[in-house]
Amino acid sequence: MNKSHNRIPGLKGLIALEAVVRLGSVTAAASELGLTQAAVSKQVHALERELDAPLFTRRNRMVVPTEAASAFAKTLARSLGDIAAAADRLRRVDLGPEVVIRTQLFEGLFWLTPRLTGLYRRHPDIAVRVTSTLEPLSEAREHYDLALQSAGRPAGTAEEIFGAVDWVQPVCAPAYLAGRGEVPSLDALDRERLLHHRVDPQEWIDWDAWLAGVGRAGLTVPAGRDFDSYPIAIQAAIEGQGIALGWRRTIARHLATGTLVPAFDPALHMTDRLSVFRPFGGSRGGRQHPDTGRVLEWLKEALRADPIEA
Repeated sequence: MNKSHNRIPGLKGLIALEAVVRLGSVTAAASELGLTQAAVSKQVHALERELDAPLFTRRNRMVVPTEAASAFAKTLARSLGDIAAAADRLRRVDLGPEVVIRTQLFEGLFWLTPRLTGLYRRHPDIAVRVTSTLEPLSEAREHYDLALQSAGRPAGTAEEIFGAVDWVQPVCAPAYLAGRGEVPSLDALDRERLLHHRVDPQEWIDWDAWLAGVGRAGLTVPAGRDFDSYPIAIQAAIEGQGIALGWRRTIARHLATGTLVPAFDPALHMTDRLSVFRPFGGSRGGRQHPDTGRVLEWLKEALRADPIEA
């Protein structure tokens, strides 16, 4: 009788270890797993007792995985991906006729969809289905072949293939500036009505981070109005309700048509801020749609050729 299962530690501890090592902190792992930090720490400590081996060292309030723990976590990531793929096979997931691209809502609406015409012109035999969401990739339960998501958001076990640059620009509607004798100035930031995109955890750059990035850290940020959705915050700016932080790739058309205009001169350059991912081990029973490679190459070209200038 094969009793190797008796040597396998508890699954909760294994999942917690993989998440902490991959994300670099207990806090980030707790957020992704939907647990408290205390619960994740408890699971890791239980795993250490079960293995009778230390997995982390503590340095200046940071947890650093041991060399053995890092290697173990890589094995866990591969194994968990294999388990997910095998589960999909049991569900008899069909490849279907389309390459599925999972994307954040605003990127899907204002960046990806307008450019799909170019893909269809080049590859008329390819069919693409776009699924949009506000949730991070770590919460994905549906099947996909490729995904577009801002870097820094939880991605679960998905593999990042490459990233593209973007700029974060404060923008407002012309109506917001109408009748003013002077243009807005960061030196008088407290006079402006700022629109804040606030989420928990704060996965998106906020006004404090933007000011620090353009060398104006320390300025007092007015309270303004809060939104838990980036698309709604941008729509509020379009309606003249204040100044929002806009990502150039998603607001380029609004800037081109004049629906939105830059509110302040600085634009914060962000490296690898929009990333392309694929599921670890494939999302369709361990298989990949045969057209995924061609769509991926087109995505690379489209992102690198995008005319975004600071």
